Amino acid sequence: MALLRFIDDLATDDPAQAVVDWRLLARRNDHWPEFFDLCPALHRAGPGVHAQLAAQRLAAGEFTVPRACTIDGRPAIVNHKALAERAAQLARLMAGWLRGGQQTQPDDLSLRLLHEAIIEGCPVPALLRRCRSATVPVLLVQVEPGQADRHVVADLTVWALPLDGASTAPLLAPAPASLLVQYDKDFETALERAGHAILRRQPRQSRGYALVWDLRPRTWAVQFPLLDLFGDSAGTAFALAGLLALPPEEVKVPLRRHLAQIDGPLAAVSAAIGKDLRKLERVGKVEHKLGILLEVPAAHARVTRVFVAPGCESREAWKLQPQACATLNTLIRNIALHIAGELTPEQGELQRQLLADGDAVPTEKLIDTVAGQPTTTLRGYLLRRYAHWAQATRGKLHLNFVPLDVSAAAEGPRGERRRVRLTSLQDVLGESGASGDGTDADAATRPLLPRADAWLLIGEPGGGKTTLLRRFEMDHARHALRCMRDGLPMPPVCVWLPLGEFDPSATSPMDDIERLWKQENKAMPRLAQLAGQHPVRLILDGLNEIKAPDSISDTDERADFLRRARRRLADAVRRAGFPMAAPIYSVRVLDRGIGLGLTAHDDYAVAEVELAEWDDERMQQYCQKRLTIDQAAALWKQLQGSAELKAFCARPMILSGQCDLVRDLGLTQAVTNRARLFALMVWAGLAKWREPLRAAGLLSNGDVDLVGNRAHWLQPQNMIALPTGGALVSGLDRQGDALRRRNTLECPVTKVADWLRHDAALRARWLKAVQDLGLGHCATGSRTWRFSHQLWQEFFAGRGLLGDKAAARPGPVVRALAAPVLVDTVEQVLARLRSSEGLPLPEVSPLEETFKFAVQAVGDPAPWIERLIRKSVVFPDGANLALAGRAAVSCVRRLPSALLARLRMRLLARSTDPDVDLRLRLEAGLILGELGDNIRYDDRQCHLIPNEDHWIAIDGGPCRIGSDADDPDAFDNEQPSVDVVLRPYSIAFAPVTRAEYRRFIAHDTYADARWWSDSKAYEARFRSEGRDGVLSYWDRRGTYGLHPVTGVGFAAAQAYCRWLTDMANDGWTYCLPTEAEWEFAARGPNRNHYAWGSQPPTIEHCNCDLTRLWKPSPIGIFPRGDRIVNGQHLTDFAGNVWEWTCSYHERRLNTKRLIILSRGGYLTLRGGSAGYPLRTMHAAYRDGSFEDQGYHHDTGFRMIRRREL
Repeated sequence: MALLRFIDDLATDDPAQAVVDWRLLARRNDHWPEFFDLCPALHRAGPGVHAQLAAQRLAAGEFTVPRACTIDGRPAIVNHKALAERAAQLARLMAGWLRGGQQTQPDDLSLRLLHEAIIEGCPVPALLRRCRSATVPVLLVQVEPGQADRHVVADLTVWALPLDGASTAPLLAPAPASLLVQYDKDFETALERAGHAILRRQPRQSRGYALVWDLRPRTWAVQFPLLDLFGDSAGTAFALAGLLALPPEEVKVPLRRHLAQIDGPLAAVSAAIGKDLRKLERVGKVEHKLGILLEVPAAHARVTRVFVAPGCESREAWKLQPQACATLNTLIRNIALHIAGELTPEQGELQRQLLADGDAVPTEKLIDTVAGQPTTTLRGYLLRRYAHWAQATRGKLHLNFVPLDVSAAAEGPRGERRRVRLTSLQDVLGESGASGDGTDADAATRPLLPRADAWLLIGEPGGGKTTLLRRFEMDHARHALRCMRDGLPMPPVCVWLPLGEFDPSATSPMDDIERLWKQENKAMPRLAQLAGQHPVRLILDGLNEIKAPDSISDTDERADFLRRARRRLADAVRRAGFPMAAPIYSVRVLDRGIGLGLTAHDDYAVAEVELAEWDDERMQQYCQKRLTIDQAAALWKQLQGSAELKAFCARPMILSGQCDLVRDLGLTQAVTNRARLFALMVWAGLAKWREPLRAAGLLSNGDVDLVGNRAHWLQPQNMIALPTGGALVSGLDRQGDALRRRNTLECPVTKVADWLRHDAALRARWLKAVQDLGLGHCATGSRTWRFSHQLWQEFFAGRGLLGDKAAARPGPVVRALAAPVLVDTVEQVLARLRSSEGLPLPEVSPLEETFKFAVQAVGDPAPWIERLIRKSVVFPDGANLALAGRAAVSCVRRLPSALLARLRMRLLARSTDPDVDLRLRLEAGLILGELGDNIRYDDRQCHLIPNEDHWIAIDGGPCRIGSDADDPDAFDNEQPSVDVVLRPYSIAFAPVTRAEYRRFIAHDTYADARWWSDSKAYEARFRSEGRDGVLSYWDRRGTYGLHPVTGVGFAAAQAYCRWLTDMANDGWTYCLPTEAEWEFAARGPNRNHYAWGSQPPTIEHCNCDLTRLWKPSPIGIFPRGDRIVNGQHLTDFAGNVWEWTCSYHERRLNTKRLIILSRGGYLTLRGGSAGYPLRTMHAAYRDGSFEDQGYHHDTGFRMIRRREL
């Protein structure tokens, strides 16, 4: 009952006896965790601990000390005065706590760490867990005369604890669990020499580190306790572990490179550090230690080379063929060279090619071989991960990868929120050195990026999220190999974890993460051990793919379960007990609202990174990589000739499919329907594997005939009708539909294609064929099967949704397609968000993409759309208006005009209804922008313009502009208020949208010099991002038609007005307003403080930083912020985007400058923008910009018109 006696001795303040009991307790290593768990409770108990001791006696009965662990014959403390004093300090410290006294943190480092450990109830306090560490296995041997030798394999862990400038500490200090380890003079000398050996190898400018060590057995079932350490043989292990634990920059340059190579326990060392610290000497106590190594399988199983001190080659275990090393530096160099040589020949060849300066392309055979080879070292792991992704993507990642741009929220110069576009994920993370293409972010933008504890990568389905993360891991593997070769600081080691295989019901999420790690890396050390020496970065792919148990059938219960599961996962990751770089999660753009479940009260910053779609240059570059010159030119010509087709192919997975069809089938006409594209990819695979599939009995004779008749299935009306006579395609349909019904993305291997369970051989051939076609797979070591991409599962599930008859209506499935209910208000959601998070869109149905595939594949999609928008008792506003709108976008040409008109009217009504939730208004505005708004706009083929009802007449006359002197919100440049006289004019109800400006871009009218004021403006017209840059600043497709156009300079805005005047030819002259005209329209004759009146702005009035959108939104979705003139609405005068005026900007208001039309210079901007604070939303707020510096993400314009006399 050592634990009980120890507590009694502390409570009665008997330090000497407490030391004896501590050592007795320490001999029972397996009860140390129990002791540390009990410490916080005793700490909290205070003076009442004596009353609790009696109750603890029965509970502590299990701690009976066996006879074998008595301390008879060994004194508790031998001639080590410092050790005795430290033990007494410990006892007094604990006794003070038990009496309820206030204790200050001790000065001694080891006691300070013990102080933290006892408070936390953990042998390794958080102060150490956050530090860089190294673990070295040590073979301890005990020799006693007349007794058999005893030995144990222990792990020596050393943490590098940084010290502040004023702190001093011994270089090697024991951790709490090793605080009272007893050692003799030889061991003490070995520790001292190891410390000095480490100091000699640190640069003079070292910031200062204390090395904290802990020595514990690999298993608690040991042959003798680790309390008494003798001899000098461990000194080399301490020196080696200490140097490995230090950051690379804390070691002198000659050793950095060699230490970086040591990443696995493949070598054994038997040597002591000499007196002069330069030479190695033979160990003094046990001459046959390496002989014992042969008898310990757990110790020598992975050892392939032995190093000893000079002169010991013949004495020490001749069977191991030891190699002599004269110095510690030589030893480290030889170990590094040996471990580097432990790579297989294939791994060594792949490493050579990856580290070569040229662009060597590994062969497919080499990639396949390395991907299948197990490894025990970090270097081997990096090579295998590179090969794994190169193999899984069939060469596309390392041969055909084209960079994907990303954008992240940042802080602008005025404190406003803005988004910056970067060319790689490495730039966002500040790790551009790991970028495969050598790109680097603009130095001016990087400091604006937020500090993030985690990153959330958001992208469209098929937009390249997984591809980008795979390439990111490959680039990091290559960069890490270079760092290991050159002795540079290592980047975080990427650890890929597919969340589709994560078990959300696991008791400990981190244990399940460890399970997923070991599932793929059986021979590697545990993740926590790897992270001790090299910080890791978890890549958690597919946040939307976490699945709920089949036992939960209720939709709301499943949603609640998944929310809690994501929260538990995020909590576990952020509280992981080892060093970790900010993890990366990925999620589909429509599922971004699910988030991580964290709240504003969680001190954990999650920053969003949005994946942009390819622009013209990247699309053309990809075509050239995949196709011949002629094929690429022909496909690119088609894309250039159709804006709709180019937008469709801007997602990497779609363009990849188009290239596959051109290459494999010689297709000359690109496919514009996603369901048909996927079907054609299946047809192409069947044609390629037709004979093997027939031989395997997976295609019927009729199927084989259909596959051979290429002219038949290349007809648009026949593309969807895949051959289902055999087991292959019909099985894929059934499997996709089965996963849809279970609302999951994977299933156990034992249950996949269970309709073939009566024929095990046929089922095995089916699984192999599906994998050969690239449609599904079972990950190595995994027990689950899944489609190769979520879109493939949704494609086949969509076919299953159609049933046997293509004209079938969606009956019972309508309930499953219903829009998720918004439980919380916008205010409640915003209150939970952290400062780095934006307002999410509403969650979508899990069957979103499945339904879209079904609508694209069915002959007549109208009944499907109609069913979702039809009002009923169950669904008063329709089952899912948003899904109906998004699905209609993909088949708009096949829908009747009456249905489209109803759908647009419903979406417009929702987007402008002040009583509707802001998130639903935003969603409706986005969809209406893609469908096209022909309600508020007249489409005149060549140009798009607000109809007559949406031009608001403003009477001219005298008016006052600016802020009064007593206005508390006024800025200096808004004063003094001045009087001007205005002519009558009409102003557009909203800023010019992307849809309107796109007509100006089309058909090369943008390049016509007639619309530009001078040659300088004409030459600067492409300054933004190329020909269509103004439309693609936010998304490369330029699809958000109702967003205000941004990235437009002053000259471009004027050119648009001139072009529209000429194209409309309706007697009106269209132009930019003067500053006075803009403000008078916004405030009215009553000089309202805000466009809507005097009420202070809220999230319902305008798109500013309060709404947390941080980018432009569709026009008109803030109806409470509109100014109403004779029943007509003027919208978006506050926030959303800055608007150009044609007036000069001066620091003080000037009457003449307000009404004089400017041709350029420093011009006034009005209205504020999405990232600006509330204090800038009043109608008199003004700013300025030079005419050639307006190509920003938040700058647009609004037009006025007047009839010229």
